[in-house]
Amino acid sequence: GSTASGTVTDPATGPATGTAAGGTGSSSVGNAAANATGQAADAAKAAADAATAAAGSAAATAADATRNTTSSAADTARSAADTARNAAGQAADASSQVAGSAADSARGAASTVAEAARSATTGAADAVRSATAQAADPATTPAHQEMVSLYFDSGSAVVETGAGRKLERLVEHAKSFPSVRLAVSGFHDKTGDPALNEELAKQRAKSVRDVLVGAGVPDERVVLRKPMVAAGSTDREARRVDVSTE
Repeated sequence: GSTASGTVTDPATGPATGTAAGGTGSSSVGNAAANATGQAADAAKAAADAATAAAGSAAATAADATRNTTSSAADTARSAADTARNAAGQAADASSQVAGSAADSARGAASTVAEAARSATTGAADAVRSATAQAADPATTPAHQEMVSLYFDSGSAVVETGAGRKLERLVEHAKSFPSVRLAVSGFHDKTGDPALNEELAKQRAKSVRDVLVGAGVPDERVVLRKPMVAAGSTDREARRVDVSTE
Protein backbone atom coordinates (compact mmCIF):
# COMPACT_ATOMS: atom_id res chain seq x y z
CA GLY A 1 0.00 0.00 0.00
CA SER A 2 2.93 2.46 -0.15
CA THR A 3 3.63 4.71 -3.22
CA ALA A 4 6.32 3.42 -5.59
CA SER A 5 8.43 5.94 -7.42
CA GLY A 6 10.18 5.45 -10.80
CA THR A 7 9.42 5.61 -14.46
CA VAL A 8 7.71 2.90 -16.40
CA THR A 9 7.94 2.82 -20.19
CA ASP A 10 4.75 1.58 -21.93
CA PRO A 11 5.38 0.60 -25.53
CA ALA A 12 2.09 2.27 -26.64
CA THR A 13 1.93 5.43 -24.53
CA GLY A 14 5.46 6.01 -23.55
CA PRO A 15 6.87 6.67 -20.10
CA ALA A 16 4.46 7.08 -17.02
CA THR A 17 4.88 7.63 -13.26
CA GLY A 18 3.89 5.09 -10.56
CA THR A 19 1.49 7.39 -8.46
CA ALA A 20 -1.79 5.81 -9.79
CA ALA A 21 -1.17 2.54 -7.97
CA GLY A 22 -0.77 4.41 -4.70
CA GLY A 23 -4.22 6.16 -5.11
CA THR A 24 -5.97 2.94 -5.65
CA GLY A 25 -4.57 1.55 -2.38
CA SER A 26 -5.82 4.55 -0.38
CA SER A 27 -9.37 4.16 -1.74
CA SER A 28 -9.51 0.51 -0.68
CA VAL A 29 -8.52 1.37 2.89
CA GLY A 30 -11.26 4.05 3.10
CA ASN A 31 -13.91 1.67 1.86
CA ALA A 32 -12.88 -0.95 4.40
CA ALA A 33 -13.08 1.59 7.22
CA ALA A 34 -16.54 2.74 6.10
CA ASN A 35 -17.77 -0.84 5.94
CA ALA A 36 -16.42 -1.55 9.43
CA THR A 37 -18.11 1.55 10.78
CA GLY A 38 -21.44 0.59 9.21
CA GLN A 39 -21.22 -2.91 10.54
CA ALA A 40 -20.39 -1.61 14.05
CA ALA A 41 -23.38 0.74 13.87
CA ASP A 42 -25.63 -2.11 12.76
CA ALA A 43 -24.33 -4.30 15.56
CA ALA A 44 -24.88 -1.53 18.11
CA LYS A 45 -28.45 -0.98 16.85
CA ALA A 46 -29.17 -4.72 16.96
CA ALA A 47 -27.79 -4.85 20.51
CA ALA A 48 -29.92 -1.87 21.50
CA ASP A 49 -33.03 -3.43 19.93
CA ALA A 50 -32.31 -6.71 21.72
CA ALA A 51 -31.82 -4.90 25.04
CA THR A 52 -35.07 -2.97 24.53
CA ALA A 53 -36.96 -6.18 23.70
CA ALA A 54 -35.44 -7.97 26.71
CA ALA A 55 -36.34 -5.07 28.99
CA GLY A 56 -39.95 -5.07 27.68
CA SER A 57 -40.27 -8.83 28.13
CA ALA A 58 -38.87 -8.63 31.64
CA ALA A 59 -41.24 -5.81 32.51
CA ALA A 60 -44.22 -7.78 31.12
CA THR A 61 -43.17 -10.89 33.03
CA ALA A 62 -42.78 -8.88 36.23
CA ALA A 63 -46.20 -7.29 35.70
CA ASP A 64 -47.80 -10.71 35.11
CA ALA A 65 -46.10 -12.09 38.20
CA THR A 66 -47.31 -9.11 40.22
CA ARG A 67 -50.88 -9.55 38.94
CA ASN A 68 -50.79 -13.30 39.67
CA THR A 69 -49.41 -12.73 43.16
CA THR A 70 -51.96 -10.03 43.85
CA SER A 71 -54.79 -12.22 42.55
CA SER A 72 -53.58 -15.20 44.60
CA ALA A 73 -53.33 -13.06 47.74
CA ALA A 74 -56.83 -11.74 47.12
CA ASP A 75 -58.18 -15.27 46.65
CA THR A 76 -56.47 -16.37 49.86
CA ALA A 77 -57.93 -13.40 51.73
CA ARG A 78 -61.43 -14.14 50.39
CA SER A 79 -61.07 -17.81 51.36
CA ALA A 80 -59.95 -16.85 54.88
CA ALA A 81 -62.88 -14.46 55.20
CA ASP A 82 -65.32 -17.18 54.07
CA THR A 83 -63.81 -19.63 56.58
CA ALA A 84 -64.12 -17.07 59.37
CA ARG A 85 -67.78 -16.41 58.49
CA ASN A 86 -68.55 -20.14 58.44
CA ALA A 87 -66.81 -20.66 61.79
CA ALA A 88 -68.73 -17.75 63.31
CA GLY A 89 -72.01 -19.18 62.00
CA GLN A 90 -71.24 -22.63 63.38
CA ALA A 91 -70.28 -21.18 66.75
CA ALA A 92 -73.54 -19.22 66.87
CA ASP A 93 -75.55 -22.36 66.01
CA ALA A 94 -73.73 -24.40 68.68
CA SER A 95 -74.33 -21.70 71.30
CA SER A 96 -78.02 -21.63 70.40
CA GLN A 97 -78.30 -25.42 70.70
CA VAL A 98 -76.51 -25.48 74.07
CA ALA A 99 -78.71 -22.70 75.38
CA GLY A 100 -81.83 -24.51 74.19
CA SER A 101 -80.74 -27.80 75.79
CA ALA A 102 -79.93 -26.06 79.08
CA ALA A 103 -83.34 -24.39 79.07
CA ASP A 104 -85.08 -27.72 78.44
CA SER A 105 -83.13 -29.37 81.28
CA ALA A 106 -84.01 -26.52 83.62
CA ARG A 107 -87.70 -26.78 82.71
CA GLY A 108 -87.63 -30.57 83.26
CA ALA A 109 -85.93 -30.21 86.64
CA ALA A 110 -88.39 -27.55 87.71
CA SER A 111 -91.30 -29.77 86.68
CA THR A 112 -89.86 -32.73 88.63
CA VAL A 113 -89.35 -30.63 91.74
CA ALA A 114 -92.87 -29.23 91.48
CA GLU A 115 -94.34 -32.73 91.09
CA ALA A 116 -92.35 -34.00 94.09
CA ALA A 117 -93.55 -31.04 96.14
CA ARG A 118 -97.17 -31.75 95.17
CA SER A 119 -96.79 -35.43 96.08
CA ALA A 120 -95.20 -34.57 99.41
CA THR A 121 -97.94 -32.07 100.18
CA THR A 122 -100.64 -34.58 99.26
CA GLY A 123 -99.00 -37.31 101.37
CA ALA A 124 -98.67 -34.98 104.35
CA ALA A 125 -102.29 -33.92 104.01
CA ASP A 126 -103.44 -37.55 103.87
CA ALA A 127 -101.37 -38.38 106.98
CA VAL A 128 -102.86 -35.43 108.85
CA ARG A 129 -106.39 -36.44 107.84
CA SER A 130 -105.77 -40.04 108.92
CA ALA A 131 -104.29 -39.02 112.27
CA THR A 132 -107.17 -36.60 112.84
CA ALA A 133 -109.74 -39.28 112.00
CA GLN A 134 -108.12 -41.80 114.36
CA ALA A 135 -107.97 -39.26 117.16
CA ALA A 136 -111.64 -38.44 116.65
CA ASP A 137 -112.66 -42.14 116.42
CA PRO A 138 -110.92 -44.40 119.00
CA ALA A 139 -112.38 -47.47 117.27
CA THR A 140 -109.86 -47.05 114.41
CA THR A 141 -106.86 -47.33 116.77
CA PRO A 142 -105.86 -50.72 118.27
CA ALA A 143 -105.94 -50.79 122.08
CA HIS A 144 -102.89 -53.07 122.50
CA GLN A 145 -100.36 -55.20 120.68
CA GLU A 146 -101.06 -58.87 120.06
CA MET A 147 -98.74 -61.74 119.06
CA VAL A 148 -99.12 -65.37 118.01
CA SER A 149 -96.33 -67.97 117.70
CA LEU A 150 -96.42 -70.83 115.20
CA TYR A 151 -94.06 -73.84 115.37
CA PHE A 152 -92.59 -75.96 112.58
CA ASP A 153 -91.17 -79.46 112.30
CA SER A 154 -87.40 -79.78 112.09
CA GLY A 155 -86.12 -78.90 108.59
CA SER A 156 -89.66 -78.09 107.36
CA ALA A 157 -91.33 -74.86 106.21
CA VAL A 158 -94.85 -76.33 106.13
CA VAL A 159 -97.27 -74.42 108.39
CA GLU A 160 -98.70 -76.50 111.24
CA THR A 161 -102.26 -77.78 111.13
CA GLY A 162 -104.69 -75.33 112.70
CA ALA A 163 -102.48 -72.28 112.05
CA GLY A 164 -105.42 -70.50 110.41
CA ARG A 165 -107.47 -70.69 113.62
CA LYS A 166 -104.56 -69.46 115.73
CA LEU A 167 -104.11 -66.47 113.40
CA GLU A 168 -107.82 -65.72 113.13
CA ARG A 169 -107.85 -63.08 115.88
CA LEU A 170 -104.87 -61.25 114.38
CA VAL A 171 -106.49 -61.32 110.94
CA GLU A 172 -109.72 -59.80 112.27
CA HIS A 173 -107.72 -57.26 114.22
CA ALA A 174 -105.89 -56.17 111.05
CA LYS A 175 -109.15 -55.95 109.12
CA SER A 176 -110.72 -53.81 111.83
CA PHE A 177 -107.84 -51.35 112.05
CA PRO A 178 -106.55 -50.23 108.62
CA SER A 179 -103.48 -48.65 110.23
CA VAL A 180 -102.33 -51.97 111.72
CA ARG A 181 -99.59 -54.01 110.06
CA LEU A 182 -98.66 -57.60 110.87
CA ALA A 183 -94.95 -58.28 111.39
CA VAL A 184 -93.77 -61.83 110.65
CA SER A 185 -90.44 -62.93 112.23
CA GLY A 186 -88.75 -66.29 111.68
CA PHE A 187 -86.22 -67.75 114.17
CA HIS A 188 -83.37 -70.25 114.07
CA ASP A 189 -80.60 -71.49 116.38
CA LYS A 190 -76.81 -71.18 116.21
CA THR A 191 -76.05 -74.81 115.40
CA GLY A 192 -75.29 -76.03 111.89
CA ASP A 193 -74.81 -73.84 108.82
CA PRO A 194 -75.93 -70.26 109.65
CA ALA A 195 -76.84 -69.49 106.03
CA LEU A 196 -79.02 -72.59 105.70
CA ASN A 197 -80.68 -71.90 109.07
CA GLU A 198 -81.44 -68.31 108.08
CA GLU A 199 -82.87 -69.36 104.72
CA LEU A 200 -85.14 -71.96 106.39
CA ALA A 201 -86.39 -69.32 108.87
CA LYS A 202 -87.13 -66.99 105.96
CA GLN A 203 -89.10 -69.67 104.09
CA ARG A 204 -91.16 -70.40 107.22
CA ALA A 205 -91.99 -66.68 107.56
CA LYS A 206 -93.09 -66.59 103.91
CA SER A 207 -95.38 -69.58 104.49
CA VAL A 208 -97.07 -67.72 107.36
CA ARG A 209 -97.39 -64.59 105.26
CA ASP A 210 -99.21 -66.61 102.58
CA VAL A 211 -101.71 -67.80 105.21
CA LEU A 212 -102.37 -64.20 106.34
CA VAL A 213 -102.82 -62.88 102.79
CA GLY A 214 -105.07 -65.84 101.97
CA ALA A 215 -107.23 -64.94 104.98
CA GLY A 216 -107.79 -61.40 103.61
CA VAL A 217 -104.98 -59.26 105.00
CA PRO A 218 -103.59 -56.95 102.25
CA ASP A 219 -100.13 -58.05 101.15
CA GLU A 220 -98.65 -54.57 101.69
CA ARG A 221 -99.65 -54.73 105.37
CA VAL A 222 -97.76 -57.97 106.03
CA VAL A 223 -94.11 -57.18 106.81
CA LEU A 224 -91.38 -59.86 106.75
CA ARG A 225 -88.67 -59.23 109.33
CA LYS A 226 -85.08 -60.43 109.04
CA PRO A 227 -84.61 -63.94 110.50
CA MET A 228 -83.24 -63.89 114.05
CA VAL A 229 -81.43 -66.29 116.36
CA ALA A 230 -83.80 -67.65 119.00
CA ALA A 231 -83.09 -66.49 122.53
CA GLY A 232 -84.69 -69.58 124.06
CA SER A 233 -82.69 -72.65 125.03
CA THR A 234 -85.04 -75.24 123.48
CA ASP A 235 -84.93 -76.56 119.92
CA ARG A 236 -88.65 -75.85 119.58
CA GLU A 237 -88.19 -72.10 120.15
CA ALA A 238 -85.65 -72.05 117.31
CA ARG A 239 -88.26 -73.51 114.94
CA ARG A 240 -90.95 -70.87 115.43
CA VAL A 241 -92.41 -67.85 113.60
CA ASP A 242 -93.93 -64.95 115.54
CA VAL A 243 -96.76 -62.80 114.12
CA SER A 244 -97.41 -59.50 115.90
CA THR A 245 -99.32 -56.27 115.36
CA GLU A 246 -97.50 -52.97 114.90
